[in-house]
Amino acid sequence: MLHVPFGTGRHAPIAAEDQARVIVGILENPSPHRGQVYPLYGPVEFTYAEIAQVLSRVLGWEVRYKQVSIETMLTMMASGGQKPPPGHNARALYGEFEPRPERQGDSFAMQHLREVAIDHQNGIFAGTNELIEKIGGHPPMTLEEFINKHRAAFTA
Repeated sequence: MLHVPFGTGRHAPIAAEDQARVIVGILENPSPHRGQVYPLYGPVEFTYAEIAQVLSRVLGWEVRYKQVSIETMLTMMASGGQKPPPGHNARALYGEFEPRPERQGDSFAMQHLREVAIDHQNGIFAGTNELIEKIGGHPPMTLEEFINKHRAAFTA
């Protein structure tokens, strides 16, 4: 079960190795990239419900998507994916989520993940382009290719 707060927002997942190829391409020939900002995308946009369908098909067992609040997701992440005991929340389960007197409000990690969830739902991460292939010299990895390549991580 994918418990994430991303609603029906769409994004095109991008593999770290695709990002790395773009970085190498820029470092090997920096001049044309000076001052540029590149939005990087994988080859196909998905909702998280669609990602669950792809995971199910490739892995051979059902994976479902469940919309949860950001606090619920953070609590589950901090508990290692296990349902925490009553009375525990993300702040209590993991040090990074502890409120600190010197910092008002949430930790950086909580703020970042909360903003990512909002941006995802608002379509900020939607889109595709050809930049990975153009700069990195290789087409971006599909979601199916990524799952198959890293199957052990999904079955551990």
